[in-house]
Amino acid sequence: MNKKNFLIKWYYHPEISYNDYSLELYVDKINICEFMINDKIEKTYDDLYFIVEWFEENLEFITNIDEFPFKVKGNSGVEILDNSYLIDWDINKNEKELNKQWKWNSRHNLRSIGPKGFYPYVVFRRKNNKIEVSWENKDLFKEYGVVFINQKGVSFVEIKEFEEEVIRFIKDVRKVGETVRLKLM
Repeated sequence: MNKKNFLIKWYYHPEISYNDYSLELYVDKINICEFMINDKIEKTYDDLYFIVEWFEENLEFITNIDEFPFKVKGNSGVEILDNSYLIDWDINKNEKELNKQWKWNSRHNLRSIGPKGFYPYVVFRRKNNKIEVSWENKDLFKEYGVVFINQKGVSFVEIKEFEEEVIRFIKDVRKVGETVRLKLM
């Protein structure tokens, strides 16, 4: 295993379909994407382009100071976001705050893009001079019998390491995608 604290591993599965990939997100050598169904370790096979595009659009918000738009208790990005949904809002009076909450969520929560697969609920945010990676997967997809092996955690990654890994992931997936596209033409 690499000595990095944050690592994105992905695999192309052309035997399934020309656009099927699997994803592993490692934080402190823990794969937060790993899950089981019926006591068997499974993977999500999906098109990774939505994740690539999400990182392209939001890397600058994650790596720069982009504080949550209002005061909410919580020790991590996941806790803050979860607690913000518990606020009893008057939609008519608080539309601006709800928009700010939605915008922050879409910039920092990987699941905000609505992926089809069983991906973790993970929030990336800058905290001081590091990137906080927090996740909470205890009851995520339980209706499908999914049990994430690493259900909850928080870790901190150097900004440069995080940024370099995300950029490498984007470039590598795009390169394979272009090669596949050319073969299909």
